[in-house]
Amino acid sequence: MKLNLGCGNDYREGFVNLDRGNCSADVNHDLNVVPYPFDDNEFSYILAYQVLEHVDRSKWLDIVRELHRISKPNAIWEVLAPYALSDNFFTDPTHGMPFTPRTFDFFDKTKALSENGAIYGIDFELRVLEAQLAENLPNGPDVYFKILVIKDGGGGDIDTGTQSAIACTRQRVKKKETGMIEPLKSVVREIPMLYRGVRKVKRYFGCGAREIKR
Repeated sequence: MKLNLGCGNDYREGFVNLDRGNCSADVNHDLNVVPYPFDDNEFSYILAYQVLEHVDRSKWLDIVRELHRISKPNAIWEVLAPYALSDNFFTDPTHGMPFTPRTFDFFDKTKALSENGAIYGIDFELRVLEAQLAENLPNGPDVYFKILVIKDGGGGDIDTGTQSAIACTRQRVKKKETGMIEPLKSVVREIPMLYRGVRKVKRYFGCGAREIKR
């Protein structure tokens, strides 16, 4: 089975479409409320297309744990969400959970941040297959993730239906070319250094001046 999480009016045939409120959905449920109305190991593919940024940030770990619970071993998640530093993230007042390409690293034992994840009580595992910026003009970028669910009983191949769903989603997500991503990464890396380098700021008011020390 395939789950279209937070479908809104993007109703997809062949999926269980879940959302709340006045929208096209098979299941009406608030994503911030766990557990979800599904059995363990029910879905081989979960699509979260511009939805997870709307969840309550304080409930993020519980939500990811719940998605893991309802996923089959080797299930694939595809997630698209606004990049934390983009205009798109800050413009919408309902956005609560920011995303960067490292957001899911806490759940992946092959990543350095998984050590922090263990401290936070993360007791389940995901594997980040892809995590990169994706173009969304004029106020993007977004972040695109492809996630593999690690569970006991896994080890098989991704099923044909899931492969087809992934191919369909890729057609809708236009990824940034490397040459466009690197300049942005460079700017982001420079911000902390620029901030630390500014020790004094002078403001002039008429004939006088005030010096502000950090």
